[in-house]
Order: sequence, then structure tokens, then C-alpha cells
Amino acid sequence: VTFRPDGTLVQLTKDGDYSLVLWDIKSDRAIARFKSPSKLESPPLALMADGSKVAATSRFTDGNLVVLAWQLGQEMPQYQFTNSANALAFSPDGRLLAAGGSDGEIYVWSLSTGARLVSLTNEAAAIGCLAFHRDPHRRFGSGSSEDGWLLAAGNVGGVVTIWDLSRQVPRSYCLASLYNIFALSFNPDGTLLASAGRI
Repeated sequence: VTFRPDGTLVQLTKDGDYSLVLWDIKSDRAIARFKSPSKLESPPLALMADGSKVAATSRFTDGNLVVLAWQLGQEMPQYQFTNSANALAFSPDGRLLAAGGSDGEIYVWSLSTGARLVSLTNEAAAIGCLAFHRDPHRRFGSGSSEDGWLLAAGNVGGVVTIWDLSRQVPRSYCLASLYNIFALSFNPDGTLLASAGRI
């Protein structure tokens, strides 16, 4: 669920096995539909904060899992990445998509080129959620797409790792709960991180 720039409250949901729907909650109507070339898995789903991009995982008939990404206004996926995912997240500017898997691996792709930019290993514990924020301690320059971003990853062991994507190293580790981390959110200036999990 997110608020679009005009204040419209929207929700992304599955509609059967092969499509997603972006709903205007107040008027109870579909704003957009997104079609998948193969059966959608659920969860995870990802919705960009302004509602302009969505992502989901899908399984082909041969069993292979892929991550699909759509742009608002386009019915079919713009990108297809061969990867499984337990968690998906867009960077706030919509240039990056991150996926965390059951093996603890995290991948970050460019939504401009479709290239994989970053591969991270997170203690071999399944990733439950991801969240991006600009690094408040670094000036954002005109370098690579991943330059100046932090990526928080919560795992099933109750640990949150905050990654420096430019250097591809952990910035800090946080013991958030005893078990699964289900949600993460940075405050507006990126100096605090909230988590929701299971005690």
C-alpha cells in the first residue's frame, strides 16, 4: 500500500495466477493491470512509493523462478531477471530493484539498463525484507547507479544488516528481534531504521 503524489491511496494485489492489479482503495477501482508471462508467486510483491513501478516473482513451467518488473502504463514486464526472491524493494528514485533470496543472497539491478550491479551475501539466512535510503553520511554524486545508497536487509534470524552499496560491505548489524524480520523503514533523513518482527 502507498500514497501516490496526488494523495491517492493505492494497493498492489494479485488477480489470479497471471496478473497484478493496482487498486485505488477509496474508489474501489483498478487503476492499472500488469500481466505476467508465467505463473506469479506470492509473496513477494513490490510497489514503488509513488506507484509508478511494481515487481513480483514468477515461476515458469520448467520450474525456474524469475523476478519481473513493470512500469505503470505498460501491461507486460519491462524487465525479467533470472532469480528467486523472498523480498523485493525499489530504491526511492526508481532506478534500482533489490531482491533477497532464501539463501541469504541479495542482488541489485539497474532499471535503466537491466544489468546486475551488486551481489551481496547475508550470512546464508533467508532474507525477509529490504529497504533503501540515501546514505546520510555520504554526498550523492554522479557516479554509478548504486553510489550513495544504503540497503537494509532483515533476515529470518532476527538480524538486520545495513549495506553500503557503493563499497558492497556491511555498514552495521542490528539485532532486531529473536526471529523473522517482516518489515523495515528508514526515517526521512536516514538516521533511524525501524523494524517489525517476531519476538
